[in-house]
Amino acid sequence: MKIIARKTIPLSIAEVWRVVSDPEQMPAWNPKCVLVAAASGAPETRSFEVLFQMNHKEKEASGKVVVWRVTEKVTYRYIYQDEFSGTVEESFLLQQLGPAVTRLVHEVDFSRSGLPWWVRILIGYIGRFGKLMGDDPLDGIERRIREA
Repeated sequence: MKIIARKTIPLSIAEVWRVVSDPEQMPAWNPKCVLVAAASGAPETRSFEVLFQMNHKEKEASGKVVVWRVTEKVTYRYIYQDEFSGTVEESFLLQQLGPAVTRLVHEVDFSRSGLPWWVRILIGYIGRFGKLMGDDPLDGIERRIREA
């Protein structure tokens, strides 16, 4: 029940890490994210509140960092309290391919989302076999890095 996207970005791993490791930057690159309010504290243990807009509905979630390996991987866990209470995990894995080339892998895991089983299977199927319509979900990250 995962959606996985990959992108090679012609920028340094440090530049990519700076954006994906800061949840407060998410509204600048993720069109579904409306607002992030992060709590103070160390980045590797940070918690935050997030507001997503999906299918014309707003969804609130509590987020927290659950994996933190500097310039390698960050994983966020979103906890939803709605009719489908559950968690979604979003991971960013980075690999340096050259001095200014980074491979970014983005995984979104819905297996504990609380969504009905048939919706999770559909998400997995579409994520694996579906055709991308519109922008690549990682294009916003590259745009954000170049703007900063």
